Amino acid sequence: MAATRGLTPTDEQPGDAGDGGGPARRRTAPPALGAVPALRLARAPLRGRPETRGAPAAGPLRRRLDTLATAYRRRGVRGVALVVAEALPDSLLGAEWFALFETDGGATAPARPPGVTVRWATRDDLDLLTSLGRSRDELVARFEAGDRVCMALRDGGPVGYFWFRADSWREGDVEFAIPHGEVWGYDAFVAPHARGGGIHPRMASWAARELSGAGVRRYLSGIDYTNEPSLRSAAARGARRIGSILVIRMLGLAVLRERWEGRGRPAWRLYRRRRGTTVPIPSAPGPGDG
Repeated sequence: MAATRGLTPTDEQPGDAGDGGGPARRRTAPPALGAVPALRLARAPLRGRPETRGAPAAGPLRRRLDTLATAYRRRGVRGVALVVAEALPDSLLGAEWFALFETDGGATAPARPPGVTVRWATRDDLDLLTSLGRSRDELVARFEAGDRVCMALRDGGPVGYFWFRADSWREGDVEFAIPHGEVWGYDAFVAPHARGGGIHPRMASWAARELSGAGVRRYLSGIDYTNEPSLRSAAARGARRIGSILVIRMLGLAVLRERWEGRGRPAWRLYRRRRGTTVPIPSAPGPGDG
C-alpha cells in the first residue's frame, strides 16, 4: 500500500503528514460516513541508530549503512530489500510490506496522560486542526467525504488527531474494500512537542470504544513490518493482526501477496499499476460465528 500506511513511523509520529514517506498521495473520495467514521497506513522508513549526545553527525553514507544494518537485524534480507526498494524512484521499483490489524471496543485502555482529553472534532474545529499542519482545503474535503476525526487536547490546546473513513481506502494503486460496519483509521498524528506521552494510544483506545458504541465492529490499520515501535504499541493496546500485504512494483507492473490469518495459504496476483487492483478485507466474525 503506498503511503503511511496505517499508523505512523512510530505511534507518536505523523501519518501522511511529514512521516518521512514524502508528500501525501492522492485519494479517491468515498461515500459519506454519516455518523460513522475511517485509517491510513503510515509510511515508516527506518532510521539509523540514534546519535550519541555530543557526537558529530554521521555522513550520508554512514546513515545509509546504519539504516541497512538496522533493517537486517530486524527483518533479515527482506528488510534490507525493502529499504533499498524505498530508496529507488517509485516509477522504477518499489516495495511495501505491512501487517493489517483490527481494533475493537475491547482494546486495552492506557493510562490517561495528565491534562489530556480526547473528543470528536467537527468543522467548527478547523482552526484547531489546521494549527497541527494540515491545510483547510484538505480538511474540508475530508469532512465532505464523510470522514471523522478524533482530536487530543492538552490543557485546551490541540496536540494530536486520528482520522477514520468507511467503505474504501486507496493507497497508490491498491484499493482496500472495507466491510460494512467497519472503518479504516488513517493519518494518526501527534505534535512533536507532545510525543512520548502516550497520546496516540489514548486516542486509539478512545476511538475504538466510541466507534463500538456507534455500531462499528472494528477499525482497521496497517503498520510497516520495519516499524517495530508501532508494532509493539499496537500489540500492547490489544490490536490483533489479521493479515499482511506485500506489494512489489517494477516499471508498469506490480505483484501483490495477501495473507489472512486462519485462511490458508497466501494469494498472489499480478496487475498493471495504471489499472490498479482491489483487495477485499474479510469481514470480522459476527456473534455466534465460529
